[in-house]
Amino acid sequence: MTAVFAGLVYISLNIPVHGVDVLPDLAGYLLIAGGAVRLSDKSSKFRTAVFPAAALAVCGAVLQLGRMPEILSDGRGFAVFIWVMGLGDIIVRYLLTAGVRDMERKQNMQLGAGRLIRIWKYQAAMLAIMLLLILLPLSSMEMQRQLRLPLIVSGIASLVFLVCFYQTAKRARNTCKNLI
Repeated sequence: MTAVFAGLVYISLNIPVHGVDVLPDLAGYLLIAGGAVRLSDKSSKFRTAVFPAAALAVCGAVLQLGRMPEILSDGRGFAVFIWVMGLGDIIVRYLLTAGVRDMERKQNMQLGAGRLIRIWKYQAAMLAIMLLLILLPLSSMEMQRQLRLPLIVSGIASLVFLVCFYQTAKRARNTCKNLI
């Protein structure tokens, strides 16, 4: 669970240094995929999360390396790319959350899956709003104004999700040493 948590930190925090994200999504999704592989015996949901996490690592590499001039030049192509990344991310987070819920049920532990699911629902709702707004024919200034509240709520939900997942990983580690 530690690798999954570290991956979530990488994808949730953007810390630019001289214009380069020092915690790239590529590394974050690879950590999540690796952690999910190690947890796959605890729930099939973790195993299912591996492929989308790996696919998002590839998308993260494309963004990090800036190898998408033809996509960036076309506003629709970029919107589709953002849609794919956003939906992939929310699917991975759901699968991780569902995996924790399965662990609770199978091993009769209290790991905080209920809280994770509630927070995930806020993230999914805000993502849906943002993705729908991307499709609207709005000016750049109007788009920024419309996205402000969903971005703030999504950012807060993402941080709360990180804290709750950390607590979940800590509980799992204290309850069952082979989940580290």
